[in-house]
Amino acid sequence: MSIRIVLADDHPIVLGGLDQLLSTESDLQVVARCTNGEHALAAIGRERPDLVIADLSMPGRTGIDVLRDAAPSTKVILLTARIRPDEVLEAMRLGVAGVILKESAPS
Repeated sequence: MSIRIVLADDHPIVLGGLDQLLSTESDLQVVARCTNGEHALAAIGRERPDLVIADLSMPGRTGIDVLRDAAPSTKVILLTARIRPDEVLEAMRLGVAGVILKESAPS
């Protein structure tokens, strides 16, 4: 059984890189690649993923919006270059599964 993932980032190179990185794991399956939070929420409703990896700072609906509006059973990890303390607190209040800094090593 594989973990179904929706990716959301407004930078195509980041989406492609994440998709390629995750495709090396046999138990992970990217079911949608979205360029904004609105598309991510639509994909979540359509695909019912186990996990969403969403950029914190997307135009329109942000990663926090995705976290707030995703189904309670869907885990959300925020991906970001930087995060303010108030955003960390809000994400924790909303039940974020984790935060990945874009400067993190791929492993």
